[in-house]
Amino acid sequence: MSANKGDTLQSVFPSSSPTIGVDTGGADTANGVGDDPLAIVGGKESEGKKAAAAPEVQIMPKTRFLVFGAIFYILLVSYLFIVLFFPQSSIARFSAVFETFWAQFVFLVLCLVGITLSLFGLFCFVCEEYLKSRWYQPKLGKLSVTEGFISKEQLNEVLEEQEQKIGEVLVRSGRITEEQLTKALAQQKSTPGRLGEILTGMGYAKEEDVYWALGKTQRKIGEILVDKGMLTREDVLWLIDQQKSGPRRI
Repeated sequence: MSANKGDTLQSVFPSSSPTIGVDTGGADTANGVGDDPLAIVGGKESEGKKAAAAPEVQIMPKTRFLVFGAIFYILLVSYLFIVLFFPQSSIARFSAVFETFWAQFVFLVLCLVGITLSLFGLFCFVCEEYLKSRWYQPKLGKLSVTEGFISKEQLNEVLEEQEQKIGEVLVRSGRITEEQLTKALAQQKSTPGRLGEILTGMGYAKEEDVYWALGKTQRKIGEILVDKGMLTREDVLWLIDQQKSGPRRI
């Protein structure tokens, strides 16, 4: 879990002034979220609760059927290829222990089914372990849309806000003008430095405005959803719980 709210506020209004103007646009823009979607929870959404249970994983019957069929088909085609192009090989002649065609056919099918079941069992084991892992954990933004909390358009709006740089935040909030931002960026090219420092040095922005904008750029998607009134804190906590322990199917 991420740093708590106190840490988030401290990064925006620190007791000892940090370097101003880190021009960042949010760290978790991929697919709408990162691993720490709601800093406002304070890192304590599980306080007083037991650790989240392991997620329920399920390989759907259709997936099982398709995978089993694909493995069997690949093995059969591979065997026929060997028989046609390498008829003297031991693999091509292994069913010749039986004299009749039907005995050879049944033996071949049983062998292919046995190998298929072994590979299928291995596939299911690996797949279930992958579903339990954090790499398959659904993204908060996508989960919010899937569960019907927000629309895709609203998610795109939130992602756009999450990607804003400090200069964009200051302009959109009316704390500086487009012209001032353009001049500051031009100054940054000739005199390398952090944009926040340049803005304050040129007298376009106050330090507290820069810290405020910096805090805006560092918000997680859960914070933005709550700030914009799209979700409540309880909604985000429920979605986080679903991220960690909700059912996962393939």
